[in-house]
Amino acid sequence: MKTYINGVGLISTQETFKTEFSLQVPTATEDGRWEATLPPIKEYLSPKVYRRMSKVIRMGVLSTLIAMEDAGVKSEELSGVIVGTGLGCLVSTEKFLNSMVTSEESMVNPSSFIVSTHNTIAGQIGLVLKNNGYNTTYSQEGTSFENALLDGFLFTKERKNTNWLVGGIDELTPTVQQLYKENNYGGQWGEGAGVFIISDQKSESTYAEIVDVKAVLQSDESLNSTIDNFLQENEINKEDIDLVLTGDAGNEALKLLYAEARLEVLNFKKWSGEYHTASSFGVGLAAKMMKDETLRQSLLGKGKVVNTVLVHTTFFDGTQGLILLRNV
Repeated sequence: MKTYINGVGLISTQETFKTEFSLQVPTATEDGRWEATLPPIKEYLSPKVYRRMSKVIRMGVLSTLIAMEDAGVKSEELSGVIVGTGLGCLVSTEKFLNSMVTSEESMVNPSSFIVSTHNTIAGQIGLVLKNNGYNTTYSQEGTSFENALLDGFLFTKERKNTNWLVGGIDELTPTVQQLYKENNYGGQWGEGAGVFIISDQKSESTYAEIVDVKAVLQSDESLNSTIDNFLQENEINKEDIDLVLTGDAGNEALKLLYAEARLEVLNFKKWSGEYHTASSFGVGLAAKMMKDETLRQSLLGKGKVVNTVLVHTTFFDGTQGLILLRNV
């Protein structure tokens, strides 16, 4: 049984929430962050619904609604909501911790804590959609999105005629940006949300087939062995890959490996920035490129055919994510 991406909702440093878009180098804030660009929220939600939502919740809910509209799927047709997030609701977490400090750990309003937990994003999506199905959150640092996608991927193999909402969502605050700098976590940091409607059923809106997903934690395997084993498991050779979308996190060995293999490579993090679930942007970009010839030509040139894409992400914590997509 195959698994298909039937809807995409992509919020990033670019205007990727639009049906058609081009990619540019984002403009950083004064403290060096790349901030996500959100669509006009009033077009999707009423003020009484969104007025108390933090930015990361807005990103998650808006990208969800965009993906569902794209797939033509209603809330009651969703079997579950699965979200991957590395750091969860940072703004609410900071607000709660600051209130603890200023009040000297006395009586603190619990609201900030209640909405600061990692599973708040998936929970709020479920509440807005009034969806009472399976609702879970994965938080495994650099492989949070891969684990969420793997969960949905396996569900489509087990349950026929089902739709699953899978997302990777993270925000960035000035405080966390400063901590990254102080601890020498290099790279250009950003934020974003990538939400997908996946199903075992192909539809008119289908973008691509998800062939396989793998999350790699700390491993003694070499990069080359990790990639080779993943491809062999799926009976694919390196020369069969038309495009590799890497989030290499400055990994020179990864760059060299693909250069030696003479594969077409694009580093998607030069448009999205670095964050724990940036691979969701990579998957969204791959899906859009397969369907949108104008976008594909703008990034690869005319005449380039993209049938098989490998999204290979590495993170500063040593984790890796491998997601194999095939054009339909």
